[in-house]
Amino acid sequence: MYLRKPHATLGDVCSVPDTEPGDDPDAALVAYAGDVAGEHVLILGHSAPAIMCALIRRGCVAATELGQSDRPEAQSVDLTIVPDVATLDDAALVIRHARRALMTAGRIVLRTAAEPSGRLAQGISSLLRLQGFSAVRRRRDGGRTVVSAELPFFGPLVHA
Repeated sequence: MYLRKPHATLGDVCSVPDTEPGDDPDAALVAYAGDVAGEHVLILGHSAPAIMCALIRRGCVAATELGQSDRPEAQSVDLTIVPDVATLDDAALVIRHARRALMTAGRIVLRTAAEPSGRLAQGISSLLRLQGFSAVRRRRDGGRTVVSAELPFFGPLVHA
């Protein structure tokens, strides 16, 4: 079972030292997420303490960590970060959970396990499109791939 740390806020103290994104893979993952100032973030999986600290340093309002198999609250976050996806089955599960948790125009950032062929990242991109995400992008980061996508702000998935 994963450690749960609900709602880290600006008042929490981070013991992880400041690092540049190139020095720390978790800080780099947060940097790939773009501007997080004022956002609520869900982290699905492990590596949460370093990622939470990097988010708070960048102005994130709240960060919640859940295990990959835990079901999040519906439409509660602006951004979901998944620090380690090892298989397509894991990816399918976390993408469904992220889709549930994200508000309209929300974003998701996933980092794959080390996989030189790139097939896992291709499969994740396809799964994201099937779940209604758009603007799917992939970026190699060492031996791993970071995949990001956005929920559309318009279309049949948005209800008045």
